[in-house]
Amino acid sequence: MTKYAIILRAFGSTEPAHRQVRDKVFAAYHRAFPDAAIRFVLSSRQVRQAEGLPDFDATIEALADLGVEYVIVQHLLLVPGQMYAEAMELPRGLACQVGAPLLCSDADADWFAGELVQRITPEVPTVFAVHGNTRNPQHNRVHMNLWERCEGLFNGREIATLASLEGEPGVKPLYALKEQALHHGQAHIVPLFLFPGGHVLDDLLGDQEDSWRKQLEVPVSYSPTLLEQEWVVDRFIANTKDALSR
Repeated sequence: MTKYAIILRAFGSTEPAHRQVRDKVFAAYHRAFPDAAIRFVLSSRQVRQAEGLPDFDATIEALADLGVEYVIVQHLLLVPGQMYAEAMELPRGLACQVGAPLLCSDADADWFAGELVQRITPEVPTVFAVHGNTRNPQHNRVHMNLWERCEGLFNGREIATLASLEGEPGVKPLYALKEQALHHGQAHIVPLFLFPGGHVLDDLLGDQEDSWRKQLEVPVSYSPTLLEQEWVVDRFIANTKDALSR
């Protein structure tokens, strides 16, 4: 009988690419935790209804019926923002620990900045894209803190900036980078989003005139989203193992 379970929590998207990445993350967790019952729970009611998925409470009830004694809830988030805060009420009836998002401490920011900087090509104008938060602007500080660490690691040849769809720093840095992009005839977008959902595929990389790719007016390459990259999945697995050891 399985004694523990891992619930992977994310917002969700109806984009097929989102589901494909979910499947890969699910498989990686099965390899890392072969004795656990592993479930995905999406916060988006629309996506849950479209895919026929249970909500968090129903998932907890089903796991308890299986004889599960304790649960690790791993939040697949970049920062501990509003969705994380709302989900911190632990489920009743089962012992529970929470796995941390990627950026919860200064040490996390140092690690993440180092990984990001080594993956960009110097002298190619690059914009790091985050969602940002207008309703709860305090969460934007995590992004700004990360960017300060990235800048501290630059060797002087990088042409890079941080911009956001909402909140601080907003889209102005993207417009400021456009002159450099036109000069070099190319640009690169690094989406600091966990999954390839609508924000990435439409707002950043879409064909509509107001997408970031179109606004740069040069050929644009782009990095995969975070959970499409093994080093990020490995970090989440490490966070889950840390929660399991408590």
